Amino acid sequence: MKPFDRRSAILGDLDVGRLKGLEIGPLQDPMVRKSDGFVLYVDHADTEFIKNANRSPLFNNDDICDIDIVWGDRPLRELVPHPMDYVVASHVIEHVPDMIGWLIDLDGALTADGVICLAIPDRRFTFDLRRPESTAGEMIEAFLMRVRRPPARHLFDQIALQAAFPKAEAWEDDMLSQTTPEEKHLATARCMAERVTATTDYVDAHCWVFTPETFLNVAERLSGVGLFPFTIDYFHPTEYGDYVFHVRLRKSSDKARVAESIGDARQALKEWPPEQAYRDMQLVKVYEQKLPEPCYWNLMRELDARRKELDEQRRQFEDEMILLRDQTAYLRDMVGQYENSTSWRLTKPVRWLGGKLKRK
Repeated sequence: MKPFDRRSAILGDLDVGRLKGLEIGPLQDPMVRKSDGFVLYVDHADTEFIKNANRSPLFNNDDICDIDIVWGDRPLRELVPHPMDYVVASHVIEHVPDMIGWLIDLDGALTADGVICLAIPDRRFTFDLRRPESTAGEMIEAFLMRVRRPPARHLFDQIALQAAFPKAEAWEDDMLSQTTPEEKHLATARCMAERVTATTDYVDAHCWVFTPETFLNVAERLSGVGLFPFTIDYFHPTEYGDYVFHVRLRKSSDKARVAESIGDARQALKEWPPEQAYRDMQLVKVYEQKLPEPCYWNLMRELDARRKELDEQRRQFEDEMILLRDQTAYLRDMVGQYENSTSWRLTKPVRWLGGKLKRK
């Protein structure tokens, strides 16, 4: 089995060197770099605002990409220089208050055969573990009301029900049974809900919560009412040890083709080993060495363990260095005391004479 390639999963066979594209919310690590081909970076605010708003310890402001297009209330098609061939949005769709309107707006900026490439967090392996999954009804309400900010209920749920655990661990254990909501978060959750209700502040949140299966459920229901006019060209369920699934969409008014593509994605998901199957593989097939190759997050966990080991060795080395410095200082002090002693001064002529005799 080949190692999981996140970039290939989201871009597929797109020739980004030949095509023209957009990347939404690139932050510090875009999927498509300027050196790869013609790409414009899009975000809800300009570069300076994003840098000032950055509170993440994971990256510094020098790495944040310069934003080419600030996407506010105007349709995206009015902001691009010409219809584009593709849009990449990695870890963006879950933040968008109006998902339906956002997808339709993205498609409006594309050519007739343009593709929307999405990377979407899988609730089961993120801090959204305990949150209820999003429904088509919630999304239709947000679309009809033209919601432009994450509403109070989403902010409350994200804070009150947050689950903190290493993502890869959820593949090995049932984290839902091991983690319970913490009461200490409730007061903060209420304050945040009150803030967004009483002000016009934009407070970011995960508005939509999915698993691969529930994403397909929502797509099917929305397509039934004409609000998901896309075929699913590609569907890649969550890889072992990872926490993201990948979807590529193309505009289509053919409801039969849309329904068929959703059915194909369901079949792909049906054939994909669920997390329990991976746990069984760990127990049954370890001896036969048939475990799937670890993906990025498993490797990161191994590197983190190695880092902790090296940190412990560094601390031991520093302790030894401190001990040696203390011993050196003690010996220097003892030598100083001896050199200042009466016996040292009285024997100085003898030492001088001995040195002269040695030189002869």
